[in-house]
Amino acid sequence: MDPGNFLLMVVLSSALGSSIGVFTGLVPGIHVNTAAAALLTAYPAMDALLSPVTGGNSPAFIAAVIVSAATVHSFVDYVPSVFMGAPDADDSLVVLPGHRLLMEGRGMAAVRASAVGSLAGCVCSLALAMPLAKAMEAGLSDLIARVTVAALAIIMVALVCKERTLRDAACTAMLLGASGLFGWVCLTKYGDATGPMGFGNMLFPMLTGLFGLPALVDSMGNPEIPVQRDEGAGVGLLPGIKGVVAGSVTGWFPGVTASACAAVSSMASENRDAEEYISTVSSVGTASVVFALITLISTGRQRSGAMVAVADVTGGNVPFTFLLGAVACGAVVGFFATVAAGRFVSNRVSGVDMRKFNAVVIAALVAMAFASGGLLGLAVLAVAAALGTLPLALGVGRVALSGSLIVPAFMAYLF
Repeated sequence: MDPGNFLLMVVLSSALGSSIGVFTGLVPGIHVNTAAAALLTAYPAMDALLSPVTGGNSPAFIAAVIVSAATVHSFVDYVPSVFMGAPDADDSLVVLPGHRLLMEGRGMAAVRASAVGSLAGCVCSLALAMPLAKAMEAGLSDLIARVTVAALAIIMVALVCKERTLRDAACTAMLLGASGLFGWVCLTKYGDATGPMGFGNMLFPMLTGLFGLPALVDSMGNPEIPVQRDEGAGVGLLPGIKGVVAGSVTGWFPGVTASACAAVSSMASENRDAEEYISTVSSVGTASVVFALITLISTGRQRSGAMVAVADVTGGNVPFTFLLGAVACGAVVGFFATVAAGRFVSNRVSGVDMRKFNAVVIAALVAMAFASGGLLGLAVLAVAAALGTLPLALGVGRVALSGSLIVPAFMAYLF
């Protein structure tokens, strides 16, 4: 492919993928993996349509669309997390600090911190992409496979040991185990369950109940959302760069979420500022897209639904440099789209009655949980919401609830 066509295809595929990523990021309950699955289903028809335009390179074009969509999604999905309390797997713990900043009139500070963190994480991971791909091919991937169980165990132990008192450590361990068992039942026993329209899964109602609803209910006592100040990000690049290391873990080890890795990485810093934490979590989520791509290139293992679709579309012949270009374009779009969407929402929520606003959001989340899993989805939402209230009651961090994703992966490796 000559340089001119290469650049044109990167730009066009990134534009289409970015549009998809903005949509999936802003609409709670619709994950980019769902869009990737839809693109995979429509691929034969799209291949026939695009082949004359792409010169027979439609697999690379569609793969770039999927990768850029995943990149933009990892930026934009923090907006509903901050303003609506609707979490994704990679930003579950952003709900609480983001909501706290919102109630201080600093919702845009949270959005900008996440955008800066995502951009820093993406730039750093792109810079490391080629060397790490070579290292994976040279044997690093085999080492990772051998230490996966130990790594997951260490992360769980670290989440417990980060607590400052024995009592808090015991409560965290209890919540880690309880949420882990709950997650294992939801994702393993009922992982194939769908909603009344034939699509969905238990992930959305589980995460919404664990992290979203408790934060919304807890803030019901506030009379109204305060006037929002459009502040700049109060963080530099360091939190985002720190998240790159954790992002490599989420990209290589299945079931390890951005929130869990960010919580572990934050133990190295005495400053647990909300904006720094949000920036680190967002960096982890975006960097993990690149590292999941590296894992796919080097080992053929797929660490996300988006990477499964990329592998299927390309038949394993993944155009690495081309896709890295799509990631870079997606990062630029994702940064500006996140800030623009945050500003749009921020300008319209000031002065809104908090009780009415939260009631509408809760009703919408319940409806989406039903659409995602039917009556079973509602049951999962209710149990998860009850479990999600325990960290606040016990006075410990909600990071323990990330066991709902870590423990099932750990058990899958053991059994």
